Amino acid sequence: MPVTEEQIRALERYRLNATLVRQTFHAYWNAHPHPEREGRGDPAEPEFFAWMSMWYSTVWVVWEGCISLGLELNLRPELQEQYRRLLFDFRNKTFHAQRAFPPPAMMRYIEQEHSVSWVYALTSEITIAIHAEARALGMTPNDDGFYL
Repeated sequence: MPVTEEQIRALERYRLNATLVRQTFHAYWNAHPHPEREGRGDPAEPEFFAWMSMWYSTVWVVWEGCISLGLELNLRPELQEQYRRLLFDFRNKTFHAQRAFPPPAMMRYIEQEHSVSWVYALTSEITIAIHAEARALGMTPNDDGFYL
């Protein structure tokens, strides 16, 4: 079934959520330098971990939407499968209370060699896919570049 403008607008709202959480995470990260981490935030700090968890989890939600609509992302298939399960588990642990924190499932994602670069690549590819589909439908972005 073809993707509709309404579906793209809905998915773009979820992408906006992820973008705003990422921007807040970056603002926190940059405002709290850590001398042992090249001036960047410390994942052991509760606020850092909270914002990172929210960003990663909202990215998962948008990725899930892309998958359900059949949008193609230009990512290595073997990495998509590996990180898909890990990020899904991460998102579940973010929004369901656990007996210990951080839960092992969250740490499995974080401890992956390319977990940070992967979430940035995924975020970029999601934007490209949603915007390509929006343009194919003849939609135009607002002044902020969102197809709402």
